[in-house]
Amino acid sequence: MKFHPAEEPITEPVAKLGGDPIWLDEPCWPLSLAVRGDRRMIAWLGLAAEGEAEVVTSPMTLVEAYDGRTTEQRWDWVLSRLKVADIGKDEARQARRLLAKAKLHGHKYAIGAVLAVIARQQKGQVTVFTSDVDDLERLLPDTIVVKKV
Repeated sequence: MKFHPAEEPITEPVAKLGGDPIWLDEPCWPLSLAVRGDRRMIAWLGLAAEGEAEVVTSPMTLVEAYDGRTTEQRWDWVLSRLKVADIGKDEARQARRLLAKAKLHGHKYAIGAVLAVIARQQKGQVTVFTSDVDDLERLLPDTIVVKKV
């Protein structure tokens, strides 16, 4: 199987590999989707495995996305296709500054703020996949695309 970047923006889920798109009844983190076999997220991981894209996340996002419904092997497979950014005091300071500037605080926004810091560190075109678009749009510049999953 080989994946190719879309020629034009994708604005809605479309089944291209057969079958129906996965519709969710509740918000779901992108990594959780990948672990459960969501075709869109698997395609992004496929591009990463081929060196055509880089999928980067925070260690906190990995912990948040775990829901106990998948095997360790499936998690290991997903983790093998992405880069987990190192975070430390400097990133924590930057995340705190982003929250203060956006007038946000607390655990509800903490992981998103760290993810925003990581996204800002990336080179080239950056897209952040999230179930919580509003928060990340407040923490990121317009040059970084935020997509709802």
